[in-house]
Amino acid sequence: VGYRRLGHNEMDDDSLTQPLTRAKVQQHPPVSTIYADRLLQDGLINQEDLESQIDQVSDEFEAEYQYSTSASPSMSEWQPQNADFHKRPVNVTGLPIK
Repeated sequence: VGYRRLGHNEMDDDSLTQPLTRAKVQQHPPVSTIYADRLLQDGLINQEDLESQIDQVSDEFEAEYQYSTSASPSMSEWQPQNADFHKRPVNVTGLPIK
């Protein structure tokens, strides 16, 4: 079963439209917490590495956000074949830029 932790969309207040479901969702831990706990429990990662990876992802999100607030790409730059990913703080494809 899938659910959106924060409602149907940004404007939805599911505490009004689905109060019982909202209460259950709020009591349920986020998927990231469940997954992290399982990795720790199975000994696949230690707490220090987990926190390091969480910080890295958070830093990448923040860098992309800061880039998005200062960059003003032209319409042609929105086309994937024209995009200059070298300007991005994070390599969005996960592949080497070179």
